[in-house]
Amino acid sequence: MDWVHCNNCSKKPSANIAFFVSACGHVVCSKCISKTAESPSPPISNEKCRVCHVDTVLLEINRSLRPDVQVLFQNPRTLAVKYMNTLKGVMDFQEKQRARLHKLESEQLQKTVKCAREMNTMLKKKTANEKQLSTENKDLKERLDAMERDMANMARDVAKKNDEIEKLRRNAAASSKTPGSHPQKKYPSLNGDTPMQPLSFRDVSHSTPMDMFMNRRKTLNTHESAPAHDNLFSLNDSILSADGIAFGACSTAMATPDILGISKRPTARHSSEFTPKSPHSRKKITTNRRIF
Repeated sequence: MDWVHCNNCSKKPSANIAFFVSACGHVVCSKCISKTAESPSPPISNEKCRVCHVDTVLLEINRSLRPDVQVLFQNPRTLAVKYMNTLKGVMDFQEKQRARLHKLESEQLQKTVKCAREMNTMLKKKTANEKQLSTENKDLKERLDAMERDMANMARDVAKKNDEIEKLRRNAAASSKTPGSHPQKKYPSLNGDTPMQPLSFRDVSHSTPMDMFMNRRKTLNTHESAPAHDNLFSLNDSILSADGIAFGACSTAMATPDILGISKRPTARHSSEFTPKSPHSRKKITTNRRIF
């Protein structure tokens, strides 16, 4: 410490001279102070500084100084290294805390960004779903309106049909109550409701005694003046078969082979069976005469 000297007399430290430091920041030797104690270790109070002349406290400069005062007499480089180490530790601690805080904030920021992206994706999907549902709802509403219109039209048609049916029922009831009116049957009853024409063999080609009867009736209607009811509803003469044997149309029933045109061997009968029943057609019957 080559820089230590008495600020009052400029003396440097020696073995016989003690130096003191004042609270006002001055260094003085023991010869410059008015009092000297036998034991210089304790502080000297109520002493005026020889440099600034203020009341101050003097402390002897030795190894027993307080740490805060000893710092004033240490090597600055040593203090710099010491304080740099301390400063480095402080800076490292603060940097670690700052890095930890930055890491936590970065993680929170990443989580926030991820959550924001997910929410954005969900919002887009929800918007698309709402748009689709809105379109479907609009279509269903249009279909429902169309169905309601169709149902209204159908209801009107049904009401009209019911009115027509009720009108027809009233007309039918009124017709049935009218005297002398009988419902006309349009179709023959053949165990069904299908319209059918009456069964007739008029247009069917056949060769039976019925053909002979029909031709005979035409001949009688043309050449004779017999009553119409006799020509229509009775056989006036006997009908001769192809073999010359007569058959009575009214007295003998025709069998199935005769209707179908199949020749059947006739059975001989008494001549009285061929006697006409009608009084208007009493003519001479020739059994061996062929009509056709």
